[in-house]
Amino acid sequence: MRAVITGAAGFIGSTLAERLVAEGWWVTGVDSFSPFYAAADKEANLAALVGERRFDLVRADVATMSLDRLLADRPLVVHLAAQPGVLGSFGTGFDQYLHDVEKYPLIEDPA
Repeated sequence: MRAVITGAAGFIGSTLAERLVAEGWWVTGVDSFSPFYAAADKEANLAALVGERRFDLVRADVATMSLDRLLADRPLVVHLAAQPGVLGSFGTGFDQYLHDVEKYPLIEDPA
């Protein structure tokens, strides 16, 4: 069984990845390592998965990367990649939030 977890270096994503790997899944984790959290914190979240043969990490932004190969033969996709909180969406951080929303809108225009 194969799975993809976006936001894999976050607390929830890394915990889920550990659980799935322990249950025998092959997991591909994706994380952009955005500067919202220190890279060292995200690496600490992934520490239990370092060297695990059933886990591989892709450092990329799901909003801009090609997803075809990533999702091929992966029956389970857990999308946890997000910019946490709303405070950063005000002021200079608004462009990043706008980028994320425009690339993957929650509601598609039926037109």
